[in-house]
Amino acid sequence: MLLSTDMFTMIDEDAIVPIDNFVKTAEDKAWLNSFYPAFMMNSRTGGKTWGVPFQRSTVVMYYNKELFKEAGLDPNKPPQTRPSSRMRQPS
Repeated sequence: MLLSTDMFTMIDEDAIVPIDNFVKTAEDKAWLNSFYPAFMMNSRTGGKTWGVPFQRSTVVMYYNKELFKEAGLDPNKPPQTRPSSRMRQPS
């Protein structure tokens, strides 16, 4: 298990190789592409994949129903997508 900062040290020391050459079959590619893109950002540099996330988790969002009410929003209809959860700042 490497931290993203360790990856650069390992690359500089030629201690690791990118895994792209080992991902050959459609099944391999599907597996690699199944990781949440933001998690993979810590494993890629220079157009190459140097590792995969050790632990995957589901991105979740919690919300406070009371604060929704105070903001004039329906607490029983929370945003369903990340973009819809962004609120406009008052002008």
